[in-house]
Amino acid sequence: PGLPGARGGPPGGGLAVLPLVVAAAVLLPPALANLALRLREGGVRRLPAALALVPIDVVLVALESLWLAVLWAVAVVAGILGAAAAGIGWTLRILAWPLLKLFDAVYGRIERVYPRIIRGSLRYRAQVLAFAAVCLAVTVYGVTRLDQELIPEVHQGEFDLDVTLPVGTPIEQTLKEVAPLEAWAIGDRRIDRVLLKVGADPEADSDPEEGENTATLSMRVAPRDEGEGTLARLGGALRRIRLGLTHAGSGGAAALREEEIVRDLRDVLRGMPDLQAKVTRPVLFSFRTPIEVEVEGYDLESLRTLAESVRGELESLPQLTDVKSTARAGSPEVQISYDREALSRRGLDVRAVADLVRTKVRGSSATEYKKRERRIDVVVRLREGDRATVRQLRNLVVNPGAPVPVPLSAVADIRVAAGPADIRRVAQRRVALIQANVRSGGLEGTSEAIASRLSSMTWPEGTRWRIAGQVQEMRRSTRSLWIALLLSVFLVYVVMASQFESLLHPLLIMITVPLALFGVVLVLWALAVPLSIVVFLGMIMLAGIVVNNAIVLVDYVNTLRARGRSVDDALVEAGRVRLRPILMTTATTVLGLVPMALGLGDGAEIRTPMALTVIAGLTSSTILTLVVLPTAYAAVESALAGTRARQGETAAAGAAGEVRDGSVA
Repeated sequence: PGLPGARGGPPGGGLAVLPLVVAAAVLLPPALANLALRLREGGVRRLPAALALVPIDVVLVALESLWLAVLWAVAVVAGILGAAAAGIGWTLRILAWPLLKLFDAVYGRIERVYPRIIRGSLRYRAQVLAFAAVCLAVTVYGVTRLDQELIPEVHQGEFDLDVTLPVGTPIEQTLKEVAPLEAWAIGDRRIDRVLLKVGADPEADSDPEEGENTATLSMRVAPRDEGEGTLARLGGALRRIRLGLTHAGSGGAAALREEEIVRDLRDVLRGMPDLQAKVTRPVLFSFRTPIEVEVEGYDLESLRTLAESVRGELESLPQLTDVKSTARAGSPEVQISYDREALSRRGLDVRAVADLVRTKVRGSSATEYKKRERRIDVVVRLREGDRATVRQLRNLVVNPGAPVPVPLSAVADIRVAAGPADIRRVAQRRVALIQANVRSGGLEGTSEAIASRLSSMTWPEGTRWRIAGQVQEMRRSTRSLWIALLLSVFLVYVVMASQFESLLHPLLIMITVPLALFGVVLVLWALAVPLSIVVFLGMIMLAGIVVNNAIVLVDYVNTLRARGRSVDDALVEAGRVRLRPILMTTATTVLGLVPMALGLGDGAEIRTPMALTVIAGLTSSTILTLVVLPTAYAAVESALAGTRARQGETAAAGAAGEVRDGSVA
């Protein structure tokens, strides 16, 4: 019973002995064989040494066996992976067979036709170069006519609605006014989450415009229910792709859904005239409102009136929405203006009376109440019931203890007025900001419409206006990016000039850059995508990408000419040989950017314009380069040949004249 594996013994005992048996069967025979060889060679006298070497033989055999096992394992795994890769390759080959056949057929057709296209373009050089000049003119005209913006507005399925009521509205009334908006948002199935914040946190670093009369409604858009099943999901994906391409300038399907909710929300706000609302979203690289008009003036009341006039003008523009002025009436307050003559007749001092009124209304600290380490001020002032109304303030006695009491109304003018909510300064000048969001179009076109409208207004002396906000940042960034684009083109030219050891051929290659911009302008105009920082980044990338195909073509043309080919034959042969690598490099780059250009997912507004810029520029540059570049190369070489011929004739004529002069002499 105590034997391993016997009934009643420890379970699995036989299995525990099995590795030892296998190890002994593998390691002992080689060790015993080595022991026998050593005894046969050295005799019985070497038995101790031979026995001492047995453990070493066992270790060496174990290491060798382990190494062989690793090699066999690697071989087996490699064989399995190779078989799997071969199977996957055959499967993909079978699945892609129609596409491969289609590509071979299309490429074969292009390969047969392209040499004839080159010869035709070389025959009609003037027409081809005129077409290239027209493309360049269209590019310049289109760049100047495209709308501009700083950076596309990002739609992440979340937005805030900032609501402002008249200054002085208590927080309870603000909550009551905003409650219908909250109920509407909660009842809308397109909205997944609603968060309402009323008032401002006094301990937080909040906006100076926030107060008891403000509220913020944060909403998150619920994902669209596309139904169940593969076909429903496929249909939803195709719909998002279509909307992403057709509305690339506005953000695609997610942006359209969000704009639909905002439009319905604004319809609800039209029935609440006392509310001023503004929709805000996360903004990248800028913390400023898209549109800000700074109105400068000194007198606060005149400035507020002028700012309201400007706000009314901007509200009438169809490109703007959520127009709001910062020059608003302040909180209501009681203003006391003392009559110094009346005070003097009654023998009263202005400062003493003012301190007395302040003590009675606001109170003053008479002493301190100490409790352990805490010190609490004891404030003495009138009861709430004796200072709650303006009438009670007028009846305050300003000469307590005198035989004839004098009320405050006898020596001061007391009135209720609204003080300034805040005083804003820009460059030490008082300004009022009129802020707005862009409903449609880009910042540049909207700013031009605003400038035209404000220029037609009558402005009082000492006042002026200026468009700031993201428009100002956009113009500053655009100038920097144009400089960066020109610098990138110059650096590419310098590198090619050093490699080709020529100034002319790199200049021909640089033709590809305006040809690339031609396609960019057409696509941006067709899809209504404005120029922005991300588009400029794509154009700067193009400056270094599009020259690759031209370098491959011109380099092989120079190689063939060095072998003795004529210019036309070298251009045709180089075009035929380099056609496949040019098309393949273009196709791989374009296909790699297609998922980025479809406008899927959050943040597509940033990715899509850049991808579309690179795809359009690379495609148009490749197509036009294959025709225009050989034509321009041949035209330049013909002009250089004619110049060299004329120089040779002039030199020959000069030499002949010298000979005649010498013979006459």
